[in-house]
Amino acid sequence: MTRKKVLILILSLLSTEILAEGIPKDLFLSAAETGFPVKFCNPQTPFRQCFNITPQECEETISSATRVCIKKSNNQIPNFITSREEAGQIGKDIGSCAGQAFALTHRKKFIISDQCNKMLHLQ
Repeated sequence: MTRKKVLILILSLLSTEILAEGIPKDLFLSAAETGFPVKFCNPQTPFRQCFNITPQECEETISSATRVCIKKSNNQIPNFITSREEAGQIGKDIGSCAGQAFALTHRKKFIISDQCNKMLHLQ
């Protein structure tokens, strides 16, 4: 099995159930780093619908932002993630950080519309 398939499998496990002994932090963060660009840059997300950017620009920005956000929060993340709630909160924190960095980076490419304003909670 390729590394990418393993990371996708881990992400799917994280979204359903964490093993009793926990997922090592480095494996969890590696899965987040690989999975976030795919999740964020899906054509149906606000990141693609509300910013005039290419799929590659989206993925590059989210990948870079995710790495930076992981570094910023690395010391607060336990060595083993042992619950779905803990994984969800860590993912939410890193995702929020990456999303804000993305929006700041591409603020001049934002598509001003009622739909995008609503999607990004600007109204």
